[in-house]
Amino acid sequence: MLRSAPPDFRPASLRSCSTHMMWLIFYRLTEFLSSNNLLNPHQSAYCKHHATKTALLYIHDQLINATGSQKISCLCLLDLSAAFDTIDHSILITRHSSWFGFHGSVLNWFKSYLSSQSFCVKCNSSFSSSRTSSCGVPQGSVLGPFLFIMYTIPLSALISSLFKPLPLC
Repeated sequence: MLRSAPPDFRPASLRSCSTHMMWLIFYRLTEFLSSNNLLNPHQSAYCKHHATKTALLYIHDQLINATGSQKISCLCLLDLSAAFDTIDHSILITRHSSWFGFHGSVLNWFKSYLSSQSFCVKCNSSFSSSRTSSCGVPQGSVLGPFLFIMYTIPLSALISSLFKPLPLC
């Protein structure tokens, strides 16, 4: 059996909040961000009625239309491997406040949620001692992917402003 290299291992989150509460927060959060147009309309991952296929079909259509119109096309791809592990909690909290307008108890809840994350590593049947995580979002959590989207919204807004999609004819 071939084992992965240590950098490929992900810590298992030890979450204290109930899954039902996380889903409630997730739905309220997505509703708020959607109704206030705070999400990138081209965001496909982790969004309702969107998937990788949606993004690929959109890109394919854009490229076909550009080729048909004899326009130059450029496709830039980013590799965000292990990106969930690198999210700086203080930057994420600052974005919650400055970009999304969260303050008071809502912002304090996010600070508490992120600061109370701990992890340990399991190798065979042994566990390491528990450590507090200073970066990253919990793997396998309900909120993890959405917190990542919120973290990268300024980047996606910048890219969208630089590269306007071609109008479909």
